Amino acid sequence: MTGRHVGATRSLTWWRLGAIAFVMTSCGPFGVESCVANGGAALTFIAIFIVPILYVVPQVLMVSELALMMPSMHGHIKWVEHGWGAFAGFFNAYNAVVVNSVDLA
Repeated sequence: MTGRHVGATRSLTWWRLGAIAFVMTSCGPFGVESCVANGGAALTFIAIFIVPILYVVPQVLMVSELALMMPSMHGHIKWVEHGWGAFAGFFNAYNAVVVNSVDLA
């Protein structure tokens, strides 16, 4: 661990939380058209605001609790390694690389 990242703190503002919630619920145009066509514009608009509360806010609380408990720049890889061992941490890192490579391709 390098010395310059030890005391680094980041704050989660409402704008950042809103951006995370938007990205987690509607990453791209795929699916929004069919939601509007099947459920209507009002129901789709309500769902875009309800799903972040039910889905993203618990994840944000869990990640913030883990980040405060184990301050590291490695994120979920370090958390899995701490809880399940070195092999599970390696497998988690490998899986994250494969999934993100396929997702971004």
